[in-house]
Amino acid sequence: MNRTTLLKLGYLLALAALGFAAWALIDRHGRRMALPLLLVLLVPGRVQGVILRDLFTGRQLLDQGHPSKAIEPLERMAEALRSAPWKRKSLWLGWSVYTVDALAMTLNNLGAAHQRSGDRDAARRAFDEARTIDNRYALPHLGLAGLAAMEGDRAATEAHRARAVALGFRGSSVDQLIREAQTVLAAVEGRPNSGT
Repeated sequence: MNRTTLLKLGYLLALAALGFAAWALIDRHGRRMALPLLLVLLVPGRVQGVILRDLFTGRQLLDQGHPSKAIEPLERMAEALRSAPWKRKSLWLGWSVYTVDALAMTLNNLGAAHQRSGDRDAARRAFDEARTIDNRYALPHLGLAGLAAMEGDRAATEAHRARAVALGFRGSSVDQLIREAQTVLAAVEGRPNSGT
């Protein structure tokens, strides 16, 4: 079983356990426990939002169809993560299914921004660096498959798609739900500059 599948199962179990614990606390102590419980559950995500603000901003700009505007905050985030490696583990304050390294995630998003902006070489460098940092990260392989398809390299396209599947990304309804959740998180935590 690959890491992505294990993380998906782990998060599903954690959500079920949190839901049960929340229900039990509220059932036992009444509604007065709902607000403190909600605050306890939201604090780690807010801390992550502050630490990874530029990642969320870049992702939000990508989701809004502004890839060239996403490049600057994503490059700034990559530099911040390189200079303060402890921040790379802040993904554990929230949830991340495909990678456990914020720099790999940032570089994958940077690759997507360059790809959508038409700079294939910069996109390839970012995707390659992301998969070097986390060799069990499926999403850079999807980006590389897209680049290979754009270049008409059918063999490379299929090889990268197969690698993404082997690493746990199948494009299933669960993967689509995760994508939607990441879009919502980016919309909540991202703070693009005015005028975007």
